[in-house]
Amino acid sequence: MAVARLPTMTAALSLLGLSALWPVPAAAQDGGYFSPTYASSAQGSPYRDVYSRTFGSATAAPEALQTPRAAAPVAASGPAGEVVFVIDSKGLATYRADDYAGGRGDAIARGAVPPMPETATIAGAVPQVPTVADNLYLRPPLETAGPDERLGRTVSRTAVFERFQSGRRALAEAIAALPQADAVSLPLLGPEAIEALIADSQSLRYRPARPVIGEGDKRVWQDCEVSCAVPDDGALAACAAALDAAFTDALALLTPPPLTEGFAVNDLIVQRYPKGSGGITPHRDHIAYRGLISVITLSGRCRFAVCRDRSGAEARAVAAPPGWLVLMRGPGLYGRTDRPFHFVDRFETSGLRPETAMRTDDFDFDLPRALIAQHPIEPRETARLLHVGPVLADRTIADLPRLLRPGDLLVINDTKVIPARLTGTRGSSGIEVTLHKAVDAGTSARTWKAFARPARKLSAGDRIVFAEDFGAAVAEKGEGGEVTLVFDEAGSDLLAALDRHGIMPLPPYIKRDSGGDPQDREDYQTVFAERAGAVAAPTAGLHFTESLLAALEGAGIDRVAVTLHVGAGTFLPVKTDDPAAHRMHSETGEITRDAADRINAVRAAGGRIVAVGTTALRLLESVAADDGTVTPFVGDTDLFILPGHRFKAVDLLLTNFHLPRSTLFMLVCAFAGKARMEAAYAHAVAEQYRFYSYGDACLLEPARRGQLETAHGTINTPAFMTVGTAATVKGLTPDQVRESGAEILLANTYHLMLRPGAERVARLGGLHRFMNWPRPILTDSGGYQVMSLQELRKITEEGVTFRSHLDGERHALTPERAVEIQELLDANITMVLDECTPYPATEAEARESMERSMRWAARCHKAFTVRPGYGLFGIVQGGVYPALRRASAEALIEIGFDGYAVGGLAVGEGQAVMFEVLDATVPHMPATHPRYLMGVGKPADIVGAVARGIDIFDCVLPTRSGRTGQAFTRRGSVNIRNARHQDDARPLDPDCPCPTCTNYSRAYLHHLFKAKEMLGPILLTRHNLAYYQELMAGLRQAIEDQRLDDFIAAIRERALALGFDAVGFARAEVAPDAAAALKEFLAAGYHGEMDWLARNAERRANPKALWPEARSVVVLGQNYGPAEDPLALLDEPQRAAISVYARNADYHDLMKKRLKALARWMHEDLAAGVKVFVDTAPVMEKHLAQAGGLGWQGKHSNLVSRALGSWLFLGEVYTDLEVEADRAESDHCGSCRNCLDICPTDAFPAPYKLDARRCISYLTIEHKGPIPLEFRKAMGNRIYGCDDCLAVCPWNKFAQPTREAAFLPRAELTAPRLADFLDLDDAGFRRLFAGSPIKRIGRDRFLRNVLIALGNAGNKAPAKAIEALLNDPSALVRGAAVWALLCLLPQEAVARLRSRHAAAESDPGVLDEWARLDS
Repeated sequence: MAVARLPTMTAALSLLGLSALWPVPAAAQDGGYFSPTYASSAQGSPYRDVYSRTFGSATAAPEALQTPRAAAPVAASGPAGEVVFVIDSKGLATYRADDYAGGRGDAIARGAVPPMPETATIAGAVPQVPTVADNLYLRPPLETAGPDERLGRTVSRTAVFERFQSGRRALAEAIAALPQADAVSLPLLGPEAIEALIADSQSLRYRPARPVIGEGDKRVWQDCEVSCAVPDDGALAACAAALDAAFTDALALLTPPPLTEGFAVNDLIVQRYPKGSGGITPHRDHIAYRGLISVITLSGRCRFAVCRDRSGAEARAVAAPPGWLVLMRGPGLYGRTDRPFHFVDRFETSGLRPETAMRTDDFDFDLPRALIAQHPIEPRETARLLHVGPVLADRTIADLPRLLRPGDLLVINDTKVIPARLTGTRGSSGIEVTLHKAVDAGTSARTWKAFARPARKLSAGDRIVFAEDFGAAVAEKGEGGEVTLVFDEAGSDLLAALDRHGIMPLPPYIKRDSGGDPQDREDYQTVFAERAGAVAAPTAGLHFTESLLAALEGAGIDRVAVTLHVGAGTFLPVKTDDPAAHRMHSETGEITRDAADRINAVRAAGGRIVAVGTTALRLLESVAADDGTVTPFVGDTDLFILPGHRFKAVDLLLTNFHLPRSTLFMLVCAFAGKARMEAAYAHAVAEQYRFYSYGDACLLEPARRGQLETAHGTINTPAFMTVGTAATVKGLTPDQVRESGAEILLANTYHLMLRPGAERVARLGGLHRFMNWPRPILTDSGGYQVMSLQELRKITEEGVTFRSHLDGERHALTPERAVEIQELLDANITMVLDECTPYPATEAEARESMERSMRWAARCHKAFTVRPGYGLFGIVQGGVYPALRRASAEALIEIGFDGYAVGGLAVGEGQAVMFEVLDATVPHMPATHPRYLMGVGKPADIVGAVARGIDIFDCVLPTRSGRTGQAFTRRGSVNIRNARHQDDARPLDPDCPCPTCTNYSRAYLHHLFKAKEMLGPILLTRHNLAYYQELMAGLRQAIEDQRLDDFIAAIRERALALGFDAVGFARAEVAPDAAAALKEFLAAGYHGEMDWLARNAERRANPKALWPEARSVVVLGQNYGPAEDPLALLDEPQRAAISVYARNADYHDLMKKRLKALARWMHEDLAAGVKVFVDTAPVMEKHLAQAGGLGWQGKHSNLVSRALGSWLFLGEVYTDLEVEADRAESDHCGSCRNCLDICPTDAFPAPYKLDARRCISYLTIEHKGPIPLEFRKAMGNRIYGCDDCLAVCPWNKFAQPTREAAFLPRAELTAPRLADFLDLDDAGFRRLFAGSPIKRIGRDRFLRNVLIALGNAGNKAPAKAIEALLNDPSALVRGAAVWALLCLLPQEAVARLRSRHAAAESDPGVLDEWARLDS
């Protein structure tokens, strides 16, 4: 066999940055030879350079690793034959194909493959550092140590990885300079690339080695097989030529012609691995390298292509052969339009990550049965509607006309449900059948597929009689109870018979008597049902009424009908473990030519396609082309949509809430993102939405991703604007700002008005030329200075008069002058002049300010000069008052602007209030225009605002922080001035590609700031800007991936997998009212003997006082709900009532173990700083839990959860990660007083206030002395804790018994007899309560409680055992024994005991107990 000459292989490796660390064998160097079979057979070998074999000849392995091997028995000149290479634990063997296939397995040649070592020396052999060509990431599986002759130093795994990454960066930079073209292809090394090249000339089959995760960092590698039919010389020569040409083309890309001005490209996301992953699981974070638009293949398939062009031009699609990376160049991935702003509605990038096997269990959730709707609500349009858009919003179906846009098109399913459930007999046996699909479609249909019960009683040929004049024959019997029935009647006669004898085929979760409910014939039919044939309703359509349809038409929202006859199998749960193995029952559908034309016309005009129900969506997606074009269709579809599906035809989806583990829940997860839908369903459960067919609905709207076209270039949103207030970013050149990835700069009207003056800038060619910034510019109008320079300005209706902060000169800024200045500056985006409302402000002050801003906005609009590539943005004001914000947005929309900003936030109100204002404001801002949140720049604030539908941001934070020594990293912020960095050789962020991180250590940066060298602020500013642009690129990619919330979802998923039952995220702060309540609690002395509460009050009220690095808190809940009513035991006075939480293991131990496991994972996989706390630490856990959405602090002062009632243990992981907080839970106690009224000791002086000194839990656990007399009778038989106030909470109706074995009650602690505890000595007590929380109070306090309970029980039987305790060493026990005997025995008997024991008693407390005999 000849071998391929490949003169450019070394150059290609150099291109990838690997030539020094990944040498090519001598025979494959430039001018040498390279065999495709070498690349294939080496895959899976622990060393790249060990084997290079060709059929009939062998190239030499590196000298240090050569091993004797038998010569191949077939001569090189012999006929072509097939050879199989097998790499296994024994080595590499070469087999004849016929021998191997026949099972003889005699090796032609075998060379021993050295085992994969824990360490290896690079000298002599290079450890395998395979690239996964599909995903552009590197897995270095070995730690390598030892001298490297080529590099002259010891090389570690990190060095290998860094070299690879630097090569990738060089490649990205080179490709960034490419000229416009359609597409170029760059081959990547590996058998898949070779397979693509020689697919036409030979057959190549490849099964790669698959890594199997073992314990710890150990990996087991399964066998790897490669087989190829040896081609003839002509085919091989063609392969060699193709390889050579491809590499030559790749190298030619490095010397492109000059870049065309205005050319813009999107981003390439390069996956990286976390520490310790061994390369198996990719990191959830991504590094964004600007300059590449990539279409990446996975598993030999092109995973996505170019989206449609909204301008109506023919859409471009790219097909990629396996193993090839396709680099797109040109005017933009999505095409351009004349509209100033349009959206990338959907873009599948699942190829960026290796596919992980989905499990059906991943789509399971718990649903209280009480939420399953049994009847529809009337009137229908009053049903609740959960809008899953930028935020979760609770609305009603009647709100649809306001939620949709004029020009949108509703696609409804006009199928009509037939009464498809029949009962009949076969002989004497009763049979029930449910029809689910007509076999012979058309007007003469008589044959149907049906599910029969009991199917075992049926055979082919049997006849089922449904009525005297109505029957069917069993033509065929299938699996799962399915039968084929041939009816006596056909077509309309059959439908009439079904109408007479059938009942509506309601799903099994809707409970009806055997005869059904006649009302369902009307209720289970949509208002637009016309074409009979469905056996289940398209349930989203059940919400529509004639009045709602009229309102939609009046709002400019049209509708078109398609038909899909819904089958019974559509809604069934998936029963296979692997959802991909599930098969849908096919259903018959039709899209008429008129319907297809109307759908395509709406899409071409920029309207959105809104599918009413999953049935309409599935039909559209079954026939849609890649560009979304819908074609006429008549036939069957069995489309099963799973996450990863690229939706082509549908923009929004209206659908009901679906069953767990069902195909439809999987579909909505695919459409809107699994984490989003899990959050939406959790919200729906908590808010008591009604589920399933007769239930409420949700409107699913994908996250926003857009492009803003200007005269100076394109802005990809979400976008962060770097602030260059005075036409400069302090310390950086414009080129350095561009290198950070910034696409737009912000400058300030007020400051440029003062100097150098707008007219001067205009004379010098405008701001772009003046500051050498060719990209877009937005100018702030000066409204912020209206607030910040209060002492230097005066506001009138005409405008604002400023006294210059530079020289005191007066300047008038009117709305007209503000627009004029910005036009002189040549700003691409002009902002209206507004009054930035300060915080706090009264509603009257905010209203006056907002209304003035609206009048100024109208004047700005009139003064603005409309021209292509330039726009004017209005600013929504109104303080923190939702009604004012809505009024402001509506007033601006009435005027009409090119974009809309939200002003007056990030002025001291805090993140929680800011998000509340956004939640109330964004829904009233046009979805078709860009939205700008002014002055907001904390990373967590940006992420939260993007999730709420904001597109553009600006803030001085990254630049100002850089000048003062604060850097933002993926692991949180770093204060480089801290002394701990003075000897730190690490970069600021090891995963950041910016010049600061790649060239300088933390120690050097620390030195620069301590020495007050100007280079320090410059380097930190460069890094911060790069970090912010990477954050925005990651957010854009996350929106395209439908995984915006993956980061939070990852922590939540891991916590639930560890066994926690509730997970929430809160800011590392305690609300002022909570801190004030703690202070009041302590001042009143309600804490009793718990002095540690007072000692740690400051740290308890401020999480950052406990750990200054804390930014966020992961709040975890563990359910310990009892299976039985704990209050029932109070009626058995002879038995001990032990609090539910203390009947088994100490929950602190289990919680800490799981908290530490979660924290360890967060640290290792997310590089997070973490601290773990349970309730023994100074943490206001209930307030944090409420802030994190787990529940609310009830009137009994404990946490109440709508899902788990009052039975929740809490723990926290403090982290330095910036994580968006969950929506805080609100109080749902209402007027209920159950917990207050049941308290036997009146421990609640007021709702939400607990006097612990009166609480039985405190008295039996924390109190060290005798129980005060006034509480003893009230204790009853409670000997450890008290559950009364918890147990009577009405929210416990949603609670579930704990599934945690450690919390299930031990037999000896479930209703134990009180008297059985009397003989416990200290050793016995410790043995009995080992591992139990009861152990902490000690034997003496425990017996004190037992004796009080025995005194209350009134049973004299234990009196002798109690009498023995009058001699107990503990005065606490002796005193309690006296009291118990006083309760149980006659006075004379107690007097005799006193005469024997009191004389020897020295303890005053015990003597006081004896003295009670005389009272």
